[in-house]
Amino acid sequence: MLHVWRISGDELAVFPPEQLSSVRALKRRLEPLCGLPRFRQRLHQNGSDLEDDAELSAPSHLQLVLLPFAGTSQEQVKELRAASASGSGLKVEGILQRPQDPNLVDEGGDASSPLFAASQRGHLEVVQKLLEAKADLRRREDSDTPLHAASADGHLEVVSALLEARAESKSNPLRLTPLHLASASGHVEVARLLLQRMAREGGRDPKQHLQGLLPLLPMASAYGHTAIIRLLLEAKVDKDLSDPLGLTPLCAAAQFGHVDAVRALLEAGADRDHGSHRGLTPLQVASAQGHVAIVKLLLQARACSEKRDSRGLTALWVASQKGHGDVVRMLLDAGATDQANNLGQSALSVASQEGHAEIARCLATGLRPAPEATLLSRSPQ
Repeated sequence: MLHVWRISGDELAVFPPEQLSSVRALKRRLEPLCGLPRFRQRLHQNGSDLEDDAELSAPSHLQLVLLPFAGTSQEQVKELRAASASGSGLKVEGILQRPQDPNLVDEGGDASSPLFAASQRGHLEVVQKLLEAKADLRRREDSDTPLHAASADGHLEVVSALLEARAESKSNPLRLTPLHLASASGHVEVARLLLQRMAREGGRDPKQHLQGLLPLLPMASAYGHTAIIRLLLEAKVDKDLSDPLGLTPLCAAAQFGHVDAVRALLEAGADRDHGSHRGLTPLQVASAQGHVAIVKLLLQARACSEKRDSRGLTALWVASQKGHGDVVRMLLDAGATDQANNLGQSALSVASQEGHAEIARCLATGLRPAPEATLLSRSPQ
């Protein structure tokens, strides 16, 4: 048997030797008993300090010595951060064996922690060593935690290691969680892992967990990350919830010309006519940008071409003003009518004013009158 004794002479633990392959494995078993990680433990046998890689033999009587952190200069602080940023696991191991506090930072220079630097760059081995040394998971760098950094850059294994170590997926001061950052960058597997973590936390679903934060789906839609969109829709995220600018996910995807994202949202039943805070519909924003394929998709989904925003502008009006002839013809073919805006200016007049002669001819010859115009023309003189 392996007997481990405190300096006081009290026996701390007894282990069968077949359960432990090395001194490192023994130290890890001792951590919950002594409260310190292996880097701050020393095991002595017959007056000699045993290296972590040394094999154990039985019967053995070992003495455990617990160490405080060594005094550390600013150069040594910088050294650990540099080794962590470069992914040098061997060097990080040696520094932590001094033992050096992994949470010290260079206050006069780069104040990011070694764990943040390693997480941001995806150095899994270094992250694991720093976590074992009790590096602070919650320490923030420019408002972000190591989990934010790893999620933003798509380092799946590092994200998994941080979550396993109980890293919190809370938001930063900008109301962005690690899931937001992974979604914005299109890191599907990282987003999936974070969603699974949310589902396990106290039985809460993602909608409850993300309440009060920036809506995720408009962000993913604006970037056109269709796989992320489908993942969020599977998690029952509100498909019509607007962002702070008032754009719904469908509006955001239409605005930036993401055809596949628009298709995914329409297939999921997103409201095709849901307007922004100014009344802008997905069809209006797509028409204003000249996104022909998206206009076609929305019209096929029976989006209303007669919707007006707060200024009285329709999809036909904005397409005519911007000179998007293909969109104008498509809207006309779908039965769009020339409704004047709140100032009484028609699509025909604005097209003429902007010098879009072909569009003006198209409007003048191919447009059926709006219902309001028809009623006015039939009213008594």
